[in-house]
Amino acid sequence: MALDLILKNIRVVRPDGDGPEDLDIGILDGKIARLEKNISPDDTNKVHDGGGRLVFPGFGNKPALILVDEATEMNYVKGL
Repeated sequence: MALDLILKNIRVVRPDGDGPEDLDIGILDGKIARLEKNISPDDTNKVHDGGGRLVFPGFGNKPALILVDEATEMNYVKGL
């Protein structure tokens, strides 16, 4: 599957998880299409290094990803 973007070096926090998981996130048409370890960079033309940031699911009714770096700076990515 060709993806629009792959986010690598991400620590994903899931509501039902035991803690952050080291995963890649594959984005297609503005939505998460794949969430797994080691998505091949050959699946896209655009790869972004997440720098080990934590990723949380959106809260409430707004679909989004919340990226938090080591200094707790937050970046809100809409539409994902």
